[in-house]
Amino acid sequence: MESLIVSPLLQLLFRRLTDTVVVGQVRTRREFRTEIEKMQETLPMIKAVIEDAEEQQRKNQRVKAWLVKLKDVAVDADNLLDEVATLVLRKHLMKEEFCRLYASDRYRSRHPSSCSRILYDCQHREFLSSRTNLNSKDRIGMMVRKIGKRTRYEVRKTCLTLELISTYRKKSRKLKELRARLDDVAKEMSSFHFKETQSYGRSSTMERRQTGPSVNDSKVYGREEDVDKIVGMLLSSSSGPEVAVIPIVGLAGMGKTTLAQLVYNDLRVTSHFQSSIWVSVNDNFNPARIINQMLSYVGKGCHDSFQIGVLQSQLRESLLGKRYLIVLDDVWNEDPDEWDKVMNPLKGSPGGSKIILTTRNKPVAAITSTFPPFHLEPLRKEECWKLFKHRAFADGTEGDFPRLLQIGEKIVDKCKGVPLVANILGIMLRFKREESEWLHVQRSELWSIDAGENRILSIFRLSYNHLPSHLKACFAYCSIFPKNYEINKEMLIHQWLAHGLIPHIVESSIRPEDTGNEYFNNLLMMFFFQEIKKYDGRGMTEFKMHDHINDLAKSVAGEESLTLEQENVHCSLSKTCHISVVCSSSSALIPEALCKAKRLRTLNFLSPREDYVEAIPTIQATFKHLRMLNFSGFGIKRLHPEIGGLLSLRYLDLSNTLLETLPATICDLCNLQTLNLSSCSELRELPSGTTKLINLRHLNIDDCPRLASMPPSMSMLRQLQTLPVYIIGRNPETSIAQLVSMTNLRGKLKLKCLEEAKSPRDVVMITEWMKTKEFYSLELLWQNDDECKLDHNRSRQARRQIDDKIDFILVDSLTLSPFVRMLSINGYSGTKFPDEMSCSQNLTELNIINCRRCESLPPLGQLPVLKILNIQGMHNVVCIAIPYRFS
Repeated sequence: MESLIVSPLLQLLFRRLTDTVVVGQVRTRREFRTEIEKMQETLPMIKAVIEDAEEQQRKNQRVKAWLVKLKDVAVDADNLLDEVATLVLRKHLMKEEFCRLYASDRYRSRHPSSCSRILYDCQHREFLSSRTNLNSKDRIGMMVRKIGKRTRYEVRKTCLTLELISTYRKKSRKLKELRARLDDVAKEMSSFHFKETQSYGRSSTMERRQTGPSVNDSKVYGREEDVDKIVGMLLSSSSGPEVAVIPIVGLAGMGKTTLAQLVYNDLRVTSHFQSSIWVSVNDNFNPARIINQMLSYVGKGCHDSFQIGVLQSQLRESLLGKRYLIVLDDVWNEDPDEWDKVMNPLKGSPGGSKIILTTRNKPVAAITSTFPPFHLEPLRKEECWKLFKHRAFADGTEGDFPRLLQIGEKIVDKCKGVPLVANILGIMLRFKREESEWLHVQRSELWSIDAGENRILSIFRLSYNHLPSHLKACFAYCSIFPKNYEINKEMLIHQWLAHGLIPHIVESSIRPEDTGNEYFNNLLMMFFFQEIKKYDGRGMTEFKMHDHINDLAKSVAGEESLTLEQENVHCSLSKTCHISVVCSSSSALIPEALCKAKRLRTLNFLSPREDYVEAIPTIQATFKHLRMLNFSGFGIKRLHPEIGGLLSLRYLDLSNTLLETLPATICDLCNLQTLNLSSCSELRELPSGTTKLINLRHLNIDDCPRLASMPPSMSMLRQLQTLPVYIIGRNPETSIAQLVSMTNLRGKLKLKCLEEAKSPRDVVMITEWMKTKEFYSLELLWQNDDECKLDHNRSRQARRQIDDKIDFILVDSLTLSPFVRMLSINGYSGTKFPDEMSCSQNLTELNIINCRRCESLPPLGQLPVLKILNIQGMHNVVCIAIPYRFS
């Protein structure tokens, strides 16, 4: 195990101990209150020295052993206090539910007996002779059902109260044991003479860092000649049936991938080839996966389980007659037979098609190449110095630090022209201005390590050691992902939040997701992540970790994290908190040995399985402290009702499954922050009690075509940030008013059934609401069903005129948001669009689809940054406004 990271966990524990709501509830329990107060006294003393302890552990094994004890206590205490906080929250929710129930009853609880209440109601004819057509028997039955409902709530309330009393007794005994263990740790602490730190938490140097990945996208030094040489090879004519292969060979960190990216995006190259394909290969040379990725670039992605022959035929057909460029990045395979499986469908391609291959292994280049290998040499010293200065100093400020420049030159001499080393050390020193810090790097033992991959890994380890504790914890969590795994940035930030790795202070105006984004960008700047895809207007959304970085993450996480492949449980799981399962279809979903991981907080299934129809119920009984559960891609059609027992769950991913409905018990997950149901093609409805998920921040229901309505009273989800789809309903509980009451929504939004927003009040509400919403993507959909919209008390023509006017105002108000960069309008029934649509300064993509009555389009050519314009199904358009001057 590498150095332990304890300070973020202590910060979370301290927040729990000082939570006014929880502490206020347990103060009535004297024994509980006493233990809480004692821990509140002890913990700050440990917090004050924890950063020094984490620093000393690398040289002192006794300190590391002490930190192991401290972390064990902190984990157990956090689990216990989380259980108590959850029970307090459930009690609060039950109280609110009672208030709503009694407020909605026709008669207040003035009568002590349910029976006397029935008799009382039956004796009053005013009630029995109400305007409904129900007979007396039906009315009495209705009252009995109401009282029965109220009685069930009373029973639940009583059961919960008894559960709280029992829990307080049990937990107070456990808390006393934990407090005693914490006291022992605190007494032992005095023997180490740790230094107190002035501040705790985020380093001030990290707070000044840029929040975007701009440094990662900055200049590349010293590779202009290399780019020109390879572009020349690509544009040269080639003869023969074999597609030409150009291998780029070089040591780790030399910039092979960067050079290939520069060539791939060069204008001379993009204009020459009809198709361009990029595949990240790594050491897992799987021909089916590689061909599948190639097919995804030509719009014909398949599943890896397809036979290799089927994939080869599809690739051959897709590239037939095209001149293409394929980049195979980081190839390790030396088996000619495996290479032939990839190359066979590419034979017979038209002259001029090329493949670029990057590799560290010269034998790989010898097997595959038709061109002589292009050996990538180290940077010249002056170019390496420019790169280092660019990373280490803000533009134009290096002259303010003459002594640091002298030390920096000596550090660059030791970089030996390796760009990755200069990049990492430059960024690591960018926020350090003490000579001693720079001299420490210059004199580091890492320079005694032989050049090559070992030195690269040592430099990454040095860079990791210089991270503040909160970033170390976030990076170590990434050990749950296997090598070459494509990680979604937003998903990762939500998981960090679920595990308490990002502070969530309710009173703060800073969203924890924004803090997580800053954490991510800091790690990106330090080259712990590498971006691979950009999907939307917000920047990077998919990334990977280099193999060496993945090894480092697993090393620093130690026994707390495990990637389970083919049931490889060969160690004790008593301290394991995070597990990813990557197993074949023939193995057990949860191996028996895994059930010993009683501290498990993350259960991440990464191998989609179609042989599980129902999510297994044993998870709830076995892993009661689970915070994150991922079933994405599984063929499950039912979710077991026992899912509601995972009361600590914060993150639940059920995306891309075959679920039709969700059990009502899922609404008992009062701590749930993220529920991902995207791409659930069979999902028909959400539970009516969804609004009980009061901590829900992200509800992803994108791409669920069968979902026909929203749960009632969605506005009660006051913390909701992400809701990519809202289906407008006719009744007040699902109307547009529910949407505009959600003040924290942002990101992307698809408004469906806009034909239901027909009153002037609706228009006013949504117009005012959109003025303040930061949606980067907006999609407006009308069902376009004239029969549904027809009011039989008016003529069809008059009604349509009113509808068209309201639709026009809606489009006008919804499309003027300065934040929207991607806009889609589908099924709009008006005859024209507002001219103001052409005034948006930030719109990069516009889709206008199936607006069948529209006769004219505004001057869309005036949109200054528009890149994509898609117009479909506009059969009546006779006029397109000018001018058109697309940039």
